[in-house]
Formats: sequence, C-alpha cells, structure tokens
Amino acid sequence: MAEGSHDRLHWGGFPAQEGPHLHAGGLSAPGAGVDSPQPGIVAPGAFYAAGETVPVEEVDLADFAARRYPGLMRGMIVTVHRPWRLLSPLDSTLAWRIREHQTTIIRAQFPEAPAATEHHAMIYAGGGWCWSQDDEFRLVHVRDYADCILTFWDHLDWDKPTRNGLVAECAPHNGRRYGYRDIGAIYAWAVTGREGWLERVGDPEHWICSEAVCALIRSWAAADYATPGSCLEHFPQRLANWMLAHGYRPLALRIA
Repeated sequence: MAEGSHDRLHWGGFPAQEGPHLHAGGLSAPGAGVDSPQPGIVAPGAFYAAGETVPVEEVDLADFAARRYPGLMRGMIVTVHRPWRLLSPLDSTLAWRIREHQTTIIRAQFPEAPAATEHHAMIYAGGGWCWSQDDEFRLVHVRDYADCILTFWDHLDWDKPTRNGLVAECAPHNGRRYGYRDIGAIYAWAVTGREGWLERVGDPEHWICSEAVCALIRSWAAADYATPGSCLEHFPQRLANWMLAHGYRPLALRIA
C-alpha cells in the first residue's frame, strides 16, 4: 500500500497526537481558552502540532478484501472526501457544494479556516460495509467510494459489545428517508449566517448523513458524542473536527 499525506483534511494535516487538538475551523472540545468565541469551541491556533500528519494509504480493494479489511473494526465512524472526477460530475458537484456550504459556516466563525474537505459520514458495519444515510438509510460497500479518501475514526475505549450494539442499532432504521428539510436548513444557515434555521426548518423525523451517525452513537454508544449542540449542527466536517479534538484515532484510506 502506497502512502501519501491527507494534508487537505485539516489545517496542516491531522495532528497525530492524543487529546484535544485543532482543525482550523474550530473544535468543540474541553479546555477551550477564555478567548474562544463561545464556550466549548477551540479557537484557531490552540493545541495545534505543526507538521504532524496522518498518512493516506492507497488501498487496492481486491487485496484489502482478501485480507479481510485489516485495521478496520465494526462501529468505526467514516468520513468521506470525494475529489472531482469528470466521469462522475453529479456526485462530484454535490460533494463540492456540501463542502462549500460547510466552509461558509465555519469561516463565519473562523475566517482563516481552510476549505472543508469532508462531505459525507457513515458507520462501519464490518466486512467492507457501512450504514449510510443516502436517499434512504442503507448498507453501502466501500467499493462504491473508489478514488475517495475514507477516514475511519476509532474510539479506542469502545469494547466489542458496544461496537456490535451500535451496528445492531442501525438495522431498524433501514429504509429511513433522507432529511431534505435538514439539508435545506443548513443551506439557509450558510446563506444567511443564522443557525436558527436548523430549528425552524429542520425535520426531526429524518436525518442527513452526519446527523444519523451522531444520533445513533448518542442513543447507544456515547450520549456525549458531538456535544455540545444538536446532531444536525454537526455536519460531516464538524464531526471530523470534534473527533479530532477528542482523541479518536483516524485511519485514512484511498480506495483504488
């Protein structure tokens, strides 16, 4: 497996360390300084370790599957970076627009933040499969993300029953429809700068991708996951920020 550097995911790359650390867009994390814009949010520059990055491994899917997906464990959270591809203009455009809206929201609070890179979030179910809130909540395979960078986030303290229980918690939601009102609320937030659109327009009966991840983890594995704030507030880039701040171990793979 060849290695590269996922230096676009965070400002200067992932700090490869334990404890709360920074994405340039700011992090919900313990220990925020008094100069932070609001309680629990780490301002740019805090906890940043320059030059330390998590490598991106180039993975041949057939070989990876034959070796039973080494390094992956059930219950990992997955965030996705989809680069632009001329052969898939619709998916590429949607991913780009989602990143743009996230960037607008983050930069309203942290003007020097880089562009967001993560546009989707899932829960790893094992055997190369992930639970994903697409147009319906369903199982998808990592083969569907060829040429994408998948970052698998692991909470090292979760035991086997917790991981299995989280994955089992996903199954009853199979077929749940996408939260189109929720994505509209985030768009309105990005355009107007008013977070109140989430409560005004958001749909509590349906989820977007990151909202599904957050809600399922809170209901089974960790009630304080992605706190403070509602699950809808934590779009994919914010989930990555939060997990980085709270010591989740990232493993970044480019699927070939």
